[in-house]
Amino acid sequence: MKLSEIRGGAAPHPARPADEPTNAVQGGGNGAEGDVQKGTSPSVEEPWGVANSVTPSGLEVYYQAGPKRLYRIRNTWRGPEVDIPSEWQEVPSVSTVLDCLEKGGLSWWGMKVGVEGALHLIDSGFASSPEDDAERVIELLKEHKLTVNHVKNQAADRGTNVHSALESWVETGVTPDPNLFPENERGYVQGLLAFINDAHPHPLHSELMVASMKGFAGRFDLLANLDGEVVTKTYPKRKPIRSQISGAWLLDLKTSKDVYPSYHLQLAAYREAMTECGYGTADHAGVVRVTSDGRYELVESKASFDDFLHVLNTYHVIRGLKK
Repeated sequence: MKLSEIRGGAAPHPARPADEPTNAVQGGGNGAEGDVQKGTSPSVEEPWGVANSVTPSGLEVYYQAGPKRLYRIRNTWRGPEVDIPSEWQEVPSVSTVLDCLEKGGLSWWGMKVGVEGALHLIDSGFASSPEDDAERVIELLKEHKLTVNHVKNQAADRGTNVHSALESWVETGVTPDPNLFPENERGYVQGLLAFINDAHPHPLHSELMVASMKGFAGRFDLLANLDGEVVTKTYPKRKPIRSQISGAWLLDLKTSKDVYPSYHLQLAAYREAMTECGYGTADHAGVVRVTSDGRYELVESKASFDDFLHVLNTYHVIRGLKK
């Protein structure tokens, strides 16, 4: 079954930021997704990686990957007694809003990556002499791609590829073969397959742009009907907890070490925006976290939309103070 058939004519979606094509120029801004011209480099002036769609409720969403990554929204609906302004409004993405929150454990994680990188340099014979001061070690970490930024980029690539495996399954119905992925990504794909086999998802919408006139936009991974017994809590050495689930679930796929509070808030925002855009209401929302050793867990989100609005207000306060 094709993705367009599953969606029933749902709005087009943009490329995920981690895999935005640098050689694609798309037209946009006219109410329809523009054509992709492959093999050409985008100019500095012209928007590229563009997607534009009008949702069932009449809320129009515009996205561009560059030269500046942004979302714009406007309400195109008109009624006999209501005249809603239709000026474009630039809004932050949900992930940008949540970036204002302190990510717990990042400092410790960064220190651990630095220590592991330094130990690797010593074990490999690249750093061992007394002359190797901090600045010299930092340069070696850069040279051998062992810095925090390099490790973070590798994690982003991994997440992008696992998301692509999910999207490919939705589009084709063919389960991805873990052996076709790099060795360090196979376990995550196996975890995704285990979830698909347990939850029996029937996709309703995938990679769909949504927005809210309250001032944000974004794109969620999957809305699907689930019916099965799934893992709701996984442990490294203990037997996992399993639960019977059913209904329409708004899902966000993660390859992270844990399910962080910001993920719950992200789903609360998408859930509200999906309803506002006219795509219906999800019975539940949850994070599907897959692991490097082939396991997964489905963690239901308990955050409310009011919780997200508090963070959105904080985002605007911080942004105003920076200005």
